[in-house]
Amino acid sequence: MASEEQLDNLLAQLTQSVTELKSHGIAPGRDFPQRMKAIQAAQDLITSLKNPADYWVDLCISWGVTAAIKLFRDWKVFDEIPDEGSISYAELAKKANAEESLLSESHGPWPASSTVLRFFFFFYSMLTRNLARLAWVLVSNGLLKQVGEDQVAHTPRSKFFVDASPVGLIYQIGLVIIRNALLSFSSSLH
Repeated sequence: MASEEQLDNLLAQLTQSVTELKSHGIAPGRDFPQRMKAIQAAQDLITSLKNPADYWVDLCISWGVTAAIKLFRDWKVFDEIPDEGSISYAELAKKANAEESLLSESHGPWPASSTVLRFFFFFYSMLTRNLARLAWVLVSNGLLKQVGEDQVAHTPRSKFFVDASPVGLIYQIGLVIIRNALLSFSSSLH
């Protein structure tokens, strides 16, 4: 973890890069260098605040999010969420031929402080095809939006994963390449 002086310097860098971004004008497609500078400054600050063990937790979460996205794409769940508005977990589960969560009315999405709990419930969810628990992984990550206690909606980021989206297809291709590389690596160990 960083010292107080290092944190002050990183905070000053973040403030400066955000100020430059705002003065340049936030305009998608024209603000790329300024946005990247601000994002890097924010990431540097976040990294300096984390303990080494947080890296392992971040990796576990990223694996869970990646698997949840893959399952939602395979089951066409992203396609069943309306472009505008929300859908209940029960209706979404029926459309995706998945099990609605037994816990959807009284639990989840989990707060960020229970990361390890979310991680283990995620793997249980994969085995049971429990849609709401998988959705909670994506809600807690900010990819989907929880509406009320029993509904979910798209965010601008989640719309990239519908079947018709080129970004979603590229993501799927990337997953296949990674899977094949891992399989090739594991077979070379034998």
